[in-house]
This record gives sequence, C-alpha cells and structure tokens, in this order.
Amino acid sequence: MKRMLYTVATLSAVLGMVQAARGADAGDLQRLKQTGECERCNLVGADLRNANLRDAKLKDSNLEAANLSGANLQNTNFKRANLRAVNFKNAIIQDTDFSEANLRDAMIDYRELERGDAKVCNAIMPNGIKKETNFEGFFGFGGCRN
Repeated sequence: MKRMLYTVATLSAVLGMVQAARGADAGDLQRLKQTGECERCNLVGADLRNANLRDAKLKDSNLEAANLSGANLQNTNFKRANLRAVNFKNAIIQDTDFSEANLRDAMIDYRELERGDAKVCNAIMPNGIKKETNFEGFFGFGGCRN
C-alpha cells in the first residue's frame, strides 16, 4: 500500500511539472497585458477572464486551454492561433479574426459565429470541421478575403 501511495504521489508530481512546463510564458503574458501585442506567444492555459484585449494582435500564438470568458476580444487578431479548448463563454467576439485558427473543442457561442460577428475563414471549428468560407454576413458577404 505504501508503495502504491508513493507511486501515485510521484506520478502527480511529474504531471504537475509537465503542466507547469506547458503553461503560459510569464514574459509573454506580461507583454500581452502591457502592449496588447503578442504574436507567436505561449499563452497555454492563461487566465485572461474579463480581460480587455480589444484590438490585440495574437497571430500564430498558442492559447490552448486558456480562459477568455467574459473578455473583450473585439477586433482581436487570432489568425493561425491554437485556440483548442479555449473558454470563450460570454466573450465579445465582434469583428474578431479567427481565420486559419484551431478552435477545436473551444467553448464558444455558435450563434455569434453564425451571425457573422467573427471571421472564421479556413478555421477548424469546435466540432473539428474546417470552415472553408466565412458565414454569411461578415462585412456583408459570405466569402473569405485576405
């Protein structure tokens, strides 16, 4: 029994170290908060609840499993970002650019995407399906644009 407890404790410690190693880079997080720009940043698991990220530039960044619930993401650029399993509940996504991003398993309101509130050209949607054209309505038309 002692050996089993030791093994479980060791496994828990190792998993904790792996999660810490995969966590958001403190310097990248600080840069985002100070400048609103953090392209190609490591923000894995970042807690950005209720953050004002309006007009932020996060192209090519990794935000996997980040918490962006309640955040203002209006006009934010997430082009080619890894947004897998991100919590977008109650976030403002008007004019947000998710083109070519990975939104698989993200918690996001499809109604906002369907209304054309955000650009999703060539994005992998939360259900895992690639969206090759934007929803009807974004800037008045349904096609993708550069």
